[in-house]
Amino acid sequence: MQRRTLADALQVALVRLKRDLKNQGMAEAQVHEIIPDVPPSPGRAQATIAKPTAPAPS
Repeated sequence: MQRRTLADALQVALVRLKRDLKNQGMAEAQVHEIIPDVPPSPGRAQATIAKPTAPAPS
């Protein structure tokens, strides 16, 4: 639970920083140089998909 709380707090801080940078006149591209988008993680998506297991050969 503590990790989730920390992650939420960090995301809020990044959103606020991004808003502040935009309010100071920075272009979206300049903001993305400082705060890049996080690419989707293929490992996490694959981990949630359960693969069926084959029966052991006899």
